Amino acid sequence: MAAQRALARAGLATALVPRRAIDPATPGIRAVPIEDYPILRLLFAATRQTETANPTTTAVVAALRTAARQGRATHLPAV
Repeated sequence: MAAQRALARAGLATALVPRRAIDPATPGIRAVPIEDYPILRLLFAATRQTETANPTTTAVVAALRTAARQGRATHLPAV
């Protein structure tokens, strides 16, 4: 994300970055929060390719999916 911040600082791009990736006090960068719209991110678990799935990885991915489903309901606007 350093490259995105550098492009924004140089006036060559607008970077969409997570809150943790930017300090609003960074010289040369204006941080504008996007709060009115939920922004979703598609994540992947990258693991070594093997013939069988690693049980620990399978459990972690399942836990992340559960957490994402629970959090999704609180962030989407009412329809």
